[in-house]
Amino acid sequence: MTDNKIMYVCKPCWENAPEGCGHFDRGELAELSDGTWICQECHDHAADLELGVLPPWSELPAPALYIPKTT
Repeated sequence: MTDNKIMYVCKPCWENAPEGCGHFDRGELAELSDGTWICQECHDHAADLELGVLPPWSELPAPALYIPKTT
């Protein structure tokens, strides 16, 4: 049996440097109120990325659990 894993990538990294971001633990990302996934590094550089003022990292929820769609 193959051990399938899901890699989570934050939106700013995906758009700017997808090779630099990738997490197998969704707890290493957070979800903003608009549904955008963000890593802690991008959160720390939010002003540089023109994301505006963000809530503290500890107050942001992890992205929802991915459940593959069955067809």
